[in-house]
Amino acid sequence: MATTAWENIPYSQAFTIKNLKPEYDSQESIYQVINQLLDEAIADIDKTSAKSPSAADDIIYGGNRTRWKAAAKALKARVIMQKSAKGATAAANDALTALASAAMTSNADDLQLTYNTRNLNPWHSNVALANVTGNLTVRHSQQFIDALNGTTFGVFDPRLPIVGGRTTANANATTWVGGENGIGGGNVDLTANTWHSRNTSPILFITFAEQKFIQAEAEFLKNGGTTTSKGTTAAGYQAYLDGIKANMDKLGVADTARTRYMADPKVAVGAANLTLQLIMAEKFKALFLNPETWNDYRRWDYSADVFKDLTLPKNHNSALAGKWIERSLYPLEEFSRNADVANKNQKISNVRMWIFSK
Repeated sequence: MATTAWENIPYSQAFTIKNLKPEYDSQESIYQVINQLLDEAIADIDKTSAKSPSAADDIIYGGNRTRWKAAAKALKARVIMQKSAKGATAAANDALTALASAAMTSNADDLQLTYNTRNLNPWHSNVALANVTGNLTVRHSQQFIDALNGTTFGVFDPRLPIVGGRTTANANATTWVGGENGIGGGNVDLTANTWHSRNTSPILFITFAEQKFIQAEAEFLKNGGTTTSKGTTAAGYQAYLDGIKANMDKLGVADTARTRYMADPKVAVGAANLTLQLIMAEKFKALFLNPETWNDYRRWDYSADVFKDLTLPKNHNSALAGKWIERSLYPLEEFSRNADVANKNQKISNVRMWIFSK
């Protein structure tokens, strides 16, 4: 997450106690480290001498090594696909190889952190509680809501009333309107009752649904797919459908509503008519609030062919010359405590990162 936010980051010198001004490692070298660490983790889990953590110590999987390995496999595939701009077919083949065995098999394998009534979900404590008391913090974007309410894709998604809620101020609204990017407005909020912001809701790191969309995209690209082409393999189309079902089941969509949505001809297009746009639309909805969605936008260069109806926000920073934001600013503390290194590595925010450059 750090390298996709800032590109070059401190790593090789970051853990030397006496070095308070570490140099930054290149993003390319960081990705080599990520792959190495994941491979080492998988190898360690496979060792017959390896001991499982106790259920009490492991707050994610309760000591289940099989699920940790599945999560590592899914993460490896995600990291591989993040480099698709550097070679889509190669990334697709490598991702499918990573998922060929011991990967996630159901929502039970989701890598997530679950909260309780003593340790509250941060979207609940930091956002939902403020929203319901009239202190609006953030709101669902128009891009996201239009993808669900039928405006963009012509079919109402039953996940909308589960992931979007109404505060008292919007209780009588009859339509679902997202906040226009760069301006605001809208009538859909995170509340104490929306799925992602209940007090005990989990934070999802990587899920079975995301893995299925990774597979769907990889099969599409392996089959020669482009940003504007149609058609994929039978396995790719099934992965697309499995991803939708997995996310709907995760959110508790009623069986009848899920079946009706998945049978709609705008969704059930068949393998011969599947597009990258449909795959990424369903992934975008399933990964609501997950920063991986920004990686997807950047590696596909914010393409309107891939992300339907995508337009620059209103009041977009004129200094960016009509280009999208590609990176974050390093933390302000870094410019005071490690200024020479930070200034050497900081680039204007519309400059593409190594990982998303061809």
